[in-house]
Amino acid sequence: MTDKPRIQDDLYMAVNGDWQEKTVIPPDKAMVSADSDLTDNIRAKLVKDLTALANGEQTTNDPALQYAAKLYVKASDKAARDALGIAPIVPRLKHLESLKTLADYKAALPELVQDDYPVPYDWMVMADMHDATTNQLHLAGFSTILPDAAQYAEDTPENQEKFDAWRKMALGLLEAAGYDADTAETYVTDALAFDQRLGKLTPTNEFLAVDTNWDHPTSWADLADETSNIGLTDALASALPATPATVNVLMPDVFAQMNTLISEANYQQWQHRAIINELLNDADLLSDDLRTQAGAYARFLTGQEAATEWVKAAFQLTNAFFADSVGLYYGRTYFGEKAKANITAMVEELIAQYQVQLNHNTWLSAETRDKAIRKLKTMKIKMGYPDAEPKLALQLHFDDSDNLVEAVAKLTSQVQAFRFGQVGQPVDRSEWRCRATWSTRATIRPKTTLRSPRAFCSRHSTALTGRGPLTLAAPGRRLATRSRTPLTITAPSTMRTGR
Repeated sequence: MTDKPRIQDDLYMAVNGDWQEKTVIPPDKAMVSADSDLTDNIRAKLVKDLTALANGEQTTNDPALQYAAKLYVKASDKAARDALGIAPIVPRLKHLESLKTLADYKAALPELVQDDYPVPYDWMVMADMHDATTNQLHLAGFSTILPDAAQYAEDTPENQEKFDAWRKMALGLLEAAGYDADTAETYVTDALAFDQRLGKLTPTNEFLAVDTNWDHPTSWADLADETSNIGLTDALASALPATPATVNVLMPDVFAQMNTLISEANYQQWQHRAIINELLNDADLLSDDLRTQAGAYARFLTGQEAATEWVKAAFQLTNAFFADSVGLYYGRTYFGEKAKANITAMVEELIAQYQVQLNHNTWLSAETRDKAIRKLKTMKIKMGYPDAEPKLALQLHFDDSDNLVEAVAKLTSQVQAFRFGQVGQPVDRSEWRCRATWSTRATIRPKTTLRSPRAFCSRHSTALTGRGPLTLAAPGRRLATRSRTPLTITAPSTMRTGR
Protein backbone atom coordinates (compact mmCIF):
# COMPACT_ATOMS: atom_id res chain seq x y z
CA MET A 1 0.00 0.00 0.00
CA THR A 2 1.12 3.57 -0.60
CA ASP A 3 1.92 5.76 2.42
CA LYS A 4 2.12 2.77 4.73
CA PRO A 5 1.96 4.04 8.33
CA ARG A 6 4.67 3.39 10.86
CA ILE A 7 3.94 0.51 13.19
CA GLN A 8 4.07 2.82 16.22
CA ASP A 9 1.45 5.12 14.67
CA ASP A 10 -1.07 2.54 13.43
CA LEU A 11 -0.32 -1.08 14.32
CA TYR A 12 -3.38 -2.47 12.54
CA MET A 13 -2.76 -0.78 9.18
CA ALA A 14 0.98 -1.34 9.36
CA VAL A 15 0.38 -5.08 9.66
CA ASN A 16 -2.78 -5.49 7.58
CA GLY A 17 -2.86 -2.48 5.28
CA ASP A 18 -1.57 -4.26 2.18
CA TRP A 19 -4.03 -7.12 2.68
CA GLN A 20 -6.97 -4.80 3.24
CA GLU A 21 -6.13 -2.66 0.20
CA LYS A 22 -5.88 -5.65 -2.15
CA THR A 23 -8.63 -7.89 -0.79
CA VAL A 24 -11.81 -8.07 -2.87
CA ILE A 25 -15.07 -8.67 -1.01
CA PRO A 26 -17.28 -11.17 -2.88
CA PRO A 27 -20.71 -9.76 -3.80
CA ASP A 28 -22.53 -12.19 -1.49
CA LYS A 29 -20.54 -11.10 1.56
CA ALA A 30 -20.57 -7.95 3.64
CA MET A 31 -17.02 -8.61 4.81
CA VAL A 32 -14.04 -10.91 4.56
CA SER A 33 -11.47 -11.82 7.18
CA ALA A 34 -9.15 -14.60 8.21
CA ASP A 35 -12.07 -16.15 10.07
CA SER A 36 -14.38 -15.96 7.06
CA ASP A 37 -11.75 -17.75 4.96
CA LEU A 38 -11.58 -20.48 7.59
CA THR A 39 -15.37 -20.71 7.68
CA ASP A 40 -15.51 -21.02 3.89
CA ASN A 41 -13.01 -23.89 3.94
CA ILE A 42 -14.91 -25.73 6.67
CA ARG A 43 -18.21 -25.25 4.85
CA ALA A 44 -16.79 -26.63 1.61
CA LYS A 45 -15.69 -29.82 3.36
CA LEU A 46 -19.01 -30.28 5.13
CA VAL A 47 -21.13 -29.56 2.05
CA LYS A 48 -19.20 -32.23 0.19
CA ASP A 49 -19.66 -34.71 3.04
CA LEU A 50 -23.38 -33.97 3.56
CA THR A 51 -23.99 -34.44 -0.15
CA ALA A 52 -22.14 -37.75 -0.07
CA LEU A 53 -24.18 -38.89 2.94
CA ALA A 54 -27.42 -37.95 1.21
CA ASN A 55 -26.67 -39.80 -2.03
CA GLY A 56 -25.26 -42.89 -0.33
CA GLU A 57 -21.61 -42.43 -1.27
CA GLN A 58 -20.86 -42.11 2.44
CA THR A 59 -22.59 -43.75 5.41
CA THR A 60 -23.14 -42.93 9.07
CA ASN A 61 -24.80 -44.54 12.07
CA ASP A 62 -25.70 -41.11 13.46
CA PRO A 63 -29.43 -40.49 12.82
CA ALA A 64 -29.10 -36.75 13.50
CA LEU A 65 -26.35 -36.45 10.90
CA GLN A 66 -28.54 -38.37 8.45
CA TYR A 67 -31.32 -35.82 8.99
CA ALA A 68 -28.80 -33.00 8.56
CA ALA A 69 -27.85 -34.42 5.17
CA LYS A 70 -31.52 -34.76 4.19
CA LEU A 71 -32.27 -31.19 5.24
CA TYR A 72 -29.29 -29.89 3.28
CA VAL A 73 -30.54 -31.66 0.16
CA LYS A 74 -34.02 -30.17 0.56
CA ALA A 75 -32.59 -26.70 1.17
CA SER A 76 -30.22 -26.89 -1.80
CA ASP A 77 -32.86 -28.20 -4.25
CA LYS A 78 -33.35 -24.95 -6.14
CA ALA A 79 -35.58 -26.45 -8.83
CA ALA A 80 -38.07 -27.84 -6.30
CA ARG A 81 -38.20 -24.62 -4.30
CA ASP A 82 -38.62 -22.46 -7.39
CA ALA A 83 -41.41 -24.72 -8.65
CA LEU A 84 -43.37 -24.44 -5.39
CA GLY A 85 -43.06 -20.66 -5.28
CA ILE A 86 -45.16 -19.04 -2.57
CA ALA A 87 -47.55 -21.99 -2.22
CA PRO A 88 -46.02 -23.67 0.89
CA ILE A 89 -46.73 -20.68 3.14
CA VAL A 90 -50.15 -19.65 1.81
CA PRO A 91 -51.98 -21.66 4.52
CA ARG A 92 -50.02 -19.87 7.25
CA LEU A 93 -50.77 -16.47 5.72
CA LYS A 94 -54.47 -17.33 5.45
CA HIS A 95 -54.54 -18.41 9.08
CA LEU A 96 -53.16 -15.06 10.21
CA GLU A 97 -55.63 -13.29 7.92
CA SER A 98 -58.49 -15.22 9.57
CA LEU A 99 -57.73 -13.69 12.99
CA LYS A 100 -59.83 -10.61 12.36
CA THR A 101 -60.05 -9.31 15.92
CA LEU A 102 -57.86 -9.15 19.00
CA ALA A 103 -60.17 -11.69 20.62
CA ASP A 104 -59.50 -14.07 17.72
CA TYR A 105 -55.77 -13.60 18.12
CA LYS A 106 -55.89 -14.09 21.89
CA ALA A 107 -57.87 -17.32 21.52
CA ALA A 108 -55.44 -18.60 18.91
CA LEU A 109 -52.23 -17.59 20.72
CA PRO A 110 -51.54 -21.00 22.35
CA GLU A 111 -51.67 -22.59 18.90
CA LEU A 112 -49.64 -19.76 17.37
CA VAL A 113 -46.94 -20.27 20.00
CA GLN A 114 -46.91 -24.02 19.42
CA ASP A 115 -46.62 -23.63 15.63
CA ASP A 116 -44.15 -20.73 15.82
CA TYR A 117 -46.27 -18.05 14.21
CA PRO A 118 -45.26 -14.43 14.80
CA VAL A 119 -45.87 -13.31 18.38
CA PRO A 120 -45.09 -9.87 19.85
CA TYR A 121 -42.19 -11.02 21.99
CA ASP A 122 -38.99 -13.06 21.88
CA TRP A 123 -38.03 -15.73 24.40
CA MET A 124 -35.11 -17.82 25.49
CA VAL A 125 -34.27 -20.28 28.21
CA MET A 126 -31.05 -19.79 30.15
CA ALA A 127 -29.84 -19.78 33.73
CA ASP A 128 -31.67 -17.67 36.29
CA MET A 129 -29.58 -14.55 36.83
CA HIS A 130 -29.96 -15.12 40.58
CA ASP A 131 -29.45 -18.90 40.52
CA ALA A 132 -26.99 -20.16 37.94
CA THR A 133 -28.01 -23.79 38.58
CA THR A 134 -31.61 -23.44 37.38
CA ASN A 135 -33.03 -22.58 33.97
CA GLN A 136 -35.48 -19.70 33.70
CA LEU A 137 -37.73 -18.32 30.97
CA HIS A 138 -36.51 -14.93 29.72
CA LEU A 139 -38.72 -12.64 27.64
CA ALA A 140 -37.80 -9.73 25.39
CA GLY A 141 -39.66 -7.46 23.04
CA PHE A 142 -40.22 -7.80 19.31
CA SER A 143 -37.50 -6.67 16.90
CA THR A 144 -37.59 -3.10 15.68
CA ILE A 145 -36.98 -2.23 12.05
CA LEU A 146 -34.19 0.24 12.78
CA PRO A 147 -31.05 -1.51 14.05
CA ASP A 148 -30.98 0.46 17.32
CA ALA A 149 -33.91 1.77 19.33
CA ALA A 150 -31.87 4.92 20.03
CA GLN A 151 -32.51 5.91 16.42
CA TYR A 152 -36.23 6.36 17.13
CA ALA A 153 -35.49 9.39 19.31
CA GLU A 154 -35.44 11.68 16.28
CA ASP A 155 -36.35 11.73 12.62
CA THR A 156 -33.31 11.83 10.37
CA PRO A 157 -32.72 11.38 6.64
CA GLU A 158 -30.68 8.28 7.47
CA ASN A 159 -33.60 6.74 9.36
CA GLN A 160 -35.99 7.54 6.54
CA GLU A 161 -33.61 5.93 4.07
CA LYS A 162 -33.75 2.73 6.13
CA PHE A 163 -37.53 2.81 6.43
CA ASP A 164 -37.82 3.35 2.67
CA ALA A 165 -35.59 0.32 2.02
CA TRP A 166 -37.67 -1.82 4.39
CA ARG A 167 -40.92 -0.57 2.82
CA LYS A 168 -39.73 -1.45 -0.67
CA MET A 169 -38.78 -4.95 0.45
CA ALA A 170 -42.07 -5.58 2.29
CA LEU A 171 -44.21 -4.27 -0.58
CA GLY A 172 -42.40 -6.52 -3.03
CA LEU A 173 -42.99 -9.59 -0.90
CA LEU A 174 -46.66 -8.84 -0.30
CA GLU A 175 -47.30 -8.36 -3.99
CA ALA A 176 -45.39 -11.57 -4.76
CA ALA A 177 -47.71 -13.31 -2.30
CA GLY A 178 -50.76 -12.13 -4.25
CA TYR A 179 -51.77 -9.00 -2.36
CA ASP A 180 -52.91 -6.11 -4.55
CA ALA A 181 -50.98 -2.85 -4.43
CA ASP A 182 -53.48 -0.97 -2.24
CA THR A 183 -53.70 -3.77 0.32
CA ALA A 184 -49.93 -4.14 0.40
CA GLU A 185 -49.56 -0.39 0.98
CA THR A 186 -52.05 -0.52 3.86
CA TYR A 187 -50.24 -3.45 5.49
CA VAL A 188 -46.84 -1.79 5.24
CA THR A 189 -48.15 1.54 6.57
CA ASP A 190 -49.72 -0.24 9.55
CA ALA A 191 -46.55 -2.24 10.19
CA LEU A 192 -44.45 0.92 10.20
CA ALA A 193 -46.89 2.61 12.58
CA PHE A 194 -46.62 -0.33 14.99
CA ASP A 195 -42.85 -0.17 14.71
CA GLN A 196 -42.79 3.52 15.66
CA ARG A 197 -44.71 2.81 18.85
CA LEU A 198 -42.58 -0.22 19.64
CA GLY A 199 -39.32 1.63 19.03
CA LYS A 200 -40.14 4.20 21.70
CA LEU A 201 -40.50 1.42 24.31
CA THR A 202 -37.49 -0.67 23.33
CA PRO A 203 -34.18 -0.28 25.19
CA THR A 204 -31.21 1.00 23.23
CA ASN A 205 -28.35 -1.27 22.23
CA GLU A 206 -26.08 0.63 24.57
CA PHE A 207 -28.40 -0.21 27.46
CA LEU A 208 -28.66 -3.88 26.44
CA ALA A 209 -24.89 -4.17 26.12
CA VAL A 210 -24.71 -4.27 29.93
CA ASP A 211 -25.96 -7.67 31.03
CA THR A 212 -27.00 -6.47 34.48
CA ASN A 213 -29.61 -4.33 32.72
CA TRP A 214 -31.36 -7.52 31.61
CA ASP A 215 -32.25 -8.45 35.20
CA HIS A 216 -35.95 -7.77 35.79
CA PRO A 217 -37.60 -10.70 37.63
CA THR A 218 -41.36 -10.47 37.17
CA SER A 219 -44.03 -12.53 38.88
CA TRP A 220 -46.27 -14.69 36.73
CA ALA A 221 -49.31 -12.79 38.06
CA ASP A 222 -47.83 -9.41 37.10
CA LEU A 223 -46.93 -10.69 33.63
CA ALA A 224 -50.48 -11.97 33.20
CA ASP A 225 -51.89 -8.57 34.13
CA GLU A 226 -49.51 -6.64 31.87
CA THR A 227 -50.25 -8.83 28.85
CA SER A 228 -53.91 -9.64 29.43
CA ASN A 229 -54.98 -8.26 26.02
CA ILE A 230 -53.15 -11.05 24.20
CA GLY A 231 -53.35 -13.71 26.93
CA LEU A 232 -49.61 -14.28 26.94
CA THR A 233 -49.37 -16.28 30.16
CA ASP A 234 -52.17 -18.65 29.14
CA ALA A 235 -50.37 -19.30 25.85
CA LEU A 236 -47.01 -19.85 27.54
CA ALA A 237 -48.57 -22.09 30.20
CA SER A 238 -49.84 -24.38 27.46
CA ALA A 239 -46.26 -24.92 26.28
CA LEU A 240 -44.38 -25.03 29.60
CA PRO A 241 -44.03 -28.14 31.78
CA ALA A 242 -45.22 -26.14 34.80
CA THR A 243 -46.22 -22.56 35.54
CA PRO A 244 -43.15 -20.70 36.84
CA ALA A 245 -43.42 -18.38 39.81
CA THR A 246 -41.34 -15.75 38.01
CA VAL A 247 -39.88 -15.00 34.60
CA ASN A 248 -37.18 -12.53 33.68
CA VAL A 249 -38.32 -9.65 31.48
CA LEU A 250 -35.40 -8.10 29.65
CA MET A 251 -37.40 -5.18 28.26
CA PRO A 252 -39.81 -4.21 31.05
CA ASP A 253 -41.19 -1.10 29.34
CA VAL A 254 -42.38 -3.15 26.37
CA PHE A 255 -44.28 -5.60 28.56
CA ALA A 256 -45.61 -2.94 30.93
CA GLN A 257 -47.19 -1.26 27.89
CA MET A 258 -48.19 -4.44 26.02
CA ASN A 259 -51.91 -3.80 26.56
CA THR A 260 -51.45 -0.37 24.98
CA LEU A 261 -49.12 -1.61 22.28
CA ILE A 262 -51.72 -4.15 21.15
CA SER A 263 -55.33 -3.20 21.85
CA GLU A 264 -58.67 -3.64 20.13
CA ALA A 265 -58.27 -0.19 18.59
CA ASN A 266 -54.87 -0.83 16.98
CA TYR A 267 -54.90 -4.61 16.57
CA GLN A 268 -54.74 -4.43 12.77
CA GLN A 269 -51.35 -2.73 12.98
CA TRP A 270 -50.00 -5.77 14.79
CA GLN A 271 -51.87 -8.25 12.57
CA HIS A 272 -50.45 -6.70 9.41
CA ARG A 273 -46.98 -6.57 10.86
CA ALA A 274 -47.26 -10.25 11.84
CA ILE A 275 -48.28 -11.17 8.30
CA ILE A 276 -45.28 -9.33 6.88
CA ASN A 277 -43.09 -11.01 9.47
CA GLU A 278 -44.37 -14.44 8.42
CA LEU A 279 -43.55 -13.61 4.82
CA LEU A 280 -40.09 -12.30 5.59
CA ASN A 281 -39.20 -15.29 7.68
CA ASP A 282 -40.55 -18.03 5.44
CA ALA A 283 -39.24 -16.49 2.22
CA ASP A 284 -35.84 -17.89 3.17
CA LEU A 285 -37.37 -21.34 2.57
CA LEU A 286 -38.97 -20.56 -0.77
CA SER A 287 -37.78 -19.70 -4.27
CA ASP A 288 -34.55 -17.92 -5.10
CA ASP A 289 -36.44 -14.77 -6.09
CA LEU A 290 -38.42 -14.68 -2.84
CA ARG A 291 -35.48 -15.29 -0.53
CA THR A 292 -33.48 -12.66 -2.43
CA GLN A 293 -36.31 -10.16 -2.01
CA ALA A 294 -36.61 -10.96 1.72
CA GLY A 295 -32.93 -10.25 2.32
CA ALA A 296 -32.93 -6.85 0.61
CA TYR A 297 -33.07 -4.80 3.81
CA ALA A 298 -30.26 -6.74 5.50
CA ARG A 299 -28.11 -6.24 2.42
CA PHE A 300 -28.98 -2.54 2.42
CA LEU A 301 -27.75 -2.22 6.00
CA THR A 302 -24.55 -4.17 5.49
CA GLY A 303 -23.70 -3.09 1.96
CA GLN A 304 -23.76 -6.69 0.75
CA GLU A 305 -24.28 -6.53 -3.00
CA ALA A 306 -25.93 -9.89 -3.68
CA ALA A 307 -27.92 -12.54 -1.82
CA THR A 308 -25.89 -15.21 -0.07
CA GLU A 309 -24.85 -17.84 -2.59
CA TRP A 310 -27.42 -20.67 -2.78
CA VAL A 311 -25.22 -23.47 -1.42
CA LYS A 312 -24.01 -21.31 1.45
CA ALA A 313 -27.57 -20.40 2.38
CA ALA A 314 -28.62 -24.06 2.29
CA PHE A 315 -25.76 -24.97 4.60
CA GLN A 316 -26.59 -22.10 6.96
CA LEU A 317 -30.14 -23.38 7.27
CA THR A 318 -28.93 -26.92 7.93
CA ASN A 319 -26.47 -25.65 10.52
CA ALA A 320 -29.22 -23.70 12.27
CA PHE A 321 -30.80 -26.98 13.37
CA PHE A 322 -28.01 -29.54 13.19
CA ALA A 323 -24.86 -27.60 14.04
CA ASP A 324 -24.29 -29.79 17.11
CA SER A 325 -24.37 -32.99 15.07
CA VAL A 326 -22.47 -31.54 12.11
CA GLY A 327 -19.92 -30.05 14.51
CA LEU A 328 -19.46 -33.38 16.27
CA TYR A 329 -18.93 -35.09 12.92
CA TYR A 330 -16.43 -32.40 11.86
CA GLY A 331 -14.52 -32.68 15.13
CA ARG A 332 -14.25 -36.46 14.99
CA THR A 333 -13.38 -36.48 11.30
CA TYR A 334 -11.06 -33.50 10.87
CA PHE A 335 -9.78 -32.79 14.40
CA GLY A 336 -9.61 -36.27 15.90
CA GLU A 337 -9.40 -37.90 19.31
CA LYS A 338 -5.63 -37.50 19.60
CA ALA A 339 -5.75 -33.74 19.04
CA LYS A 340 -8.71 -33.44 21.41
CA ALA A 341 -6.80 -35.34 24.11
CA ASN A 342 -3.70 -33.20 23.58
CA ILE A 343 -5.48 -29.87 23.84
CA THR A 344 -7.49 -31.08 26.86
CA ALA A 345 -4.27 -32.11 28.60
CA MET A 346 -2.79 -28.68 27.89
CA VAL A 347 -5.78 -26.96 29.49
CA GLU A 348 -5.65 -29.28 32.50
CA GLU A 349 -2.00 -28.39 32.95
CA LEU A 350 -2.79 -24.68 32.74
CA ILE A 351 -5.47 -25.04 35.41
CA ALA A 352 -3.07 -26.99 37.63
CA GLN A 353 -0.45 -24.26 37.27
CA TYR A 354 -3.03 -21.59 38.11
CA GLN A 355 -3.83 -23.49 41.29
CA VAL A 356 -0.13 -23.69 42.21
CA GLN A 357 0.17 -19.93 41.75
CA LEU A 358 -2.95 -19.31 43.82
CA ASN A 359 -1.72 -21.60 46.60
CA HIS A 360 1.43 -19.50 46.85
CA ASN A 361 -0.26 -16.13 46.32
CA THR A 362 0.58 -13.53 48.97
CA TRP A 363 -1.49 -10.50 47.96
CA LEU A 364 -5.00 -11.99 47.75
CA SER A 365 -7.04 -12.41 50.90
CA ALA A 366 -7.49 -15.98 52.06
CA GLU A 367 -11.22 -15.79 51.28
CA THR A 368 -10.66 -14.53 47.73
CA ARG A 369 -7.93 -17.10 47.09
CA ASP A 370 -10.15 -19.94 48.28
CA LYS A 371 -13.00 -18.81 46.04
CA ALA A 372 -10.65 -18.64 43.05
CA ILE A 373 -9.39 -22.16 43.73
CA ARG A 374 -12.94 -23.43 44.10
CA LYS A 375 -13.80 -21.91 40.71
CA LEU A 376 -10.83 -23.65 39.13
CA LYS A 377 -11.95 -26.98 40.55
CA THR A 378 -15.51 -26.57 39.27
CA MET A 379 -14.52 -25.55 35.73
CA LYS A 380 -15.85 -27.97 33.12
CA ILE A 381 -13.35 -28.42 30.31
CA LYS A 382 -14.82 -28.59 26.80
CA MET A 383 -12.19 -28.79 24.11
CA GLY A 384 -12.44 -29.73 20.46
CA TYR A 385 -15.91 -31.27 20.33
CA PRO A 386 -18.42 -33.02 22.63
CA ASP A 387 -17.95 -36.59 23.75
CA ALA A 388 -21.51 -37.56 22.82
CA GLU A 389 -24.44 -36.47 20.68
CA PRO A 390 -26.40 -33.63 22.33
CA LYS A 391 -29.83 -34.59 23.67
CA LEU A 392 -31.74 -32.19 21.43
CA ALA A 393 -30.10 -33.46 18.24
CA LEU A 394 -31.48 -36.95 18.80
CA GLN A 395 -35.05 -35.61 18.96
CA LEU A 396 -35.01 -33.78 15.62
CA HIS A 397 -36.78 -35.41 12.70
CA PHE A 398 -39.05 -34.80 9.71
CA ASP A 399 -40.55 -36.87 6.88
CA ASP A 400 -38.84 -37.46 3.55
CA SER A 401 -42.04 -36.31 1.81
CA ASP A 402 -42.04 -32.91 3.55
CA ASN A 403 -41.20 -29.85 1.52
CA LEU A 404 -38.66 -27.50 3.07
CA VAL A 405 -41.25 -25.32 4.81
CA GLU A 406 -42.94 -28.36 6.36
CA ALA A 407 -39.62 -29.85 7.46
CA VAL A 408 -38.46 -26.61 9.08
CA ALA A 409 -41.83 -26.16 10.83
CA LYS A 410 -41.49 -29.60 12.42
CA LEU A 411 -37.89 -29.02 13.44
CA THR A 412 -38.72 -25.63 14.92
CA SER A 413 -41.57 -27.07 17.00
CA GLN A 414 -39.26 -29.81 18.27
CA VAL A 415 -36.56 -27.32 19.26
CA GLN A 416 -39.15 -25.12 20.94
CA ALA A 417 -40.64 -28.01 22.91
CA PHE A 418 -37.18 -29.07 24.08
CA ARG A 419 -36.24 -25.56 25.20
CA PHE A 420 -39.56 -24.93 26.94
CA GLY A 421 -39.10 -28.25 28.71
CA GLN A 422 -35.89 -26.96 30.29
CA VAL A 423 -37.65 -24.16 32.21
CA GLY A 424 -37.33 -24.78 35.93
CA GLN A 425 -34.91 -27.66 35.35
CA PRO A 426 -31.24 -27.80 36.42
CA VAL A 427 -28.81 -26.21 33.98
CA ASP A 428 -27.10 -28.92 31.94
CA ARG A 429 -23.44 -28.01 32.18
CA SER A 430 -22.55 -30.73 29.70
CA GLU A 431 -24.33 -28.81 26.94
CA TRP A 432 -21.98 -26.98 24.59
CA ARG A 433 -22.74 -23.35 23.81
CA CYS A 434 -20.59 -23.25 20.69
CA ARG A 435 -20.07 -25.79 17.95
CA ALA A 436 -16.99 -27.59 16.73
CA THR A 437 -17.38 -26.09 13.25
CA TRP A 438 -17.11 -22.54 14.57
CA SER A 439 -13.90 -20.60 14.64
CA THR A 440 -13.23 -18.16 17.47
CA ARG A 441 -15.10 -15.00 16.62
CA ALA A 442 -17.33 -12.17 17.62
CA THR A 443 -20.72 -11.56 16.08
CA ILE A 444 -21.24 -8.19 14.41
CA ARG A 445 -24.25 -6.44 13.02
CA PRO A 446 -24.60 -2.81 11.96
CA LYS A 447 -25.07 -0.58 15.00
CA THR A 448 -26.81 -3.30 17.00
CA THR A 449 -26.20 -5.36 20.06
CA LEU A 450 -24.61 -8.70 19.28
CA ARG A 451 -26.75 -11.77 19.44
CA SER A 452 -25.81 -15.23 20.62
CA PRO A 453 -26.37 -18.06 18.12
CA ARG A 454 -28.06 -20.06 20.89
CA ALA A 455 -30.08 -17.32 22.56
CA PHE A 456 -33.64 -16.48 21.54
CA CYS A 457 -35.54 -19.48 20.31
CA SER A 458 -38.20 -18.11 17.99
CA ARG A 459 -37.28 -18.41 14.34
CA HIS A 460 -39.16 -15.13 13.84
CA SER A 461 -36.80 -13.14 16.04
CA THR A 462 -35.14 -11.11 13.32
CA ALA A 463 -37.22 -12.19 10.39
CA LEU A 464 -39.47 -9.17 10.42
CA THR A 465 -36.65 -6.76 9.83
CA GLY A 466 -34.90 -9.02 7.38
CA ARG A 467 -31.66 -8.25 9.19
CA GLY A 468 -30.54 -11.47 10.84
CA PRO A 469 -27.21 -11.72 12.68
CA LEU A 470 -24.01 -11.47 10.69
CA THR A 471 -20.91 -13.36 11.75
CA LEU A 472 -17.76 -11.34 11.16
CA ALA A 473 -14.21 -11.29 12.41
CA ALA A 474 -13.19 -10.87 16.02
CA PRO A 475 -11.58 -7.59 17.17
CA GLY A 476 -7.93 -7.38 16.22
CA ARG A 477 -8.26 -9.68 13.21
CA ARG A 478 -7.97 -8.63 9.61
CA LEU A 479 -11.33 -7.33 8.48
CA ALA A 480 -12.57 -5.75 5.26
CA THR A 481 -16.19 -4.62 5.23
CA ARG A 482 -18.58 -2.64 3.05
CA SER A 483 -21.21 -1.92 5.73
CA ARG A 484 -23.23 1.27 5.26
CA THR A 485 -23.43 1.86 9.00
CA PRO A 486 -20.86 1.80 11.80
CA LEU A 487 -20.21 -1.65 13.26
CA THR A 488 -20.57 -2.37 16.96
CA ILE A 489 -18.54 -5.27 18.36
CA THR A 490 -19.21 -6.91 21.72
CA ALA A 491 -18.83 -10.35 23.23
CA PRO A 492 -20.63 -13.15 21.38
CA SER A 493 -22.88 -14.02 24.31
CA THR A 494 -25.62 -11.41 24.18
CA MET A 495 -29.08 -11.54 22.74
CA ARG A 496 -31.51 -12.33 19.98
CA THR A 497 -31.24 -14.40 16.85
CA GLY A 498 -33.22 -15.45 14.00
CA ARG A 499 -33.04 -18.69 12.21
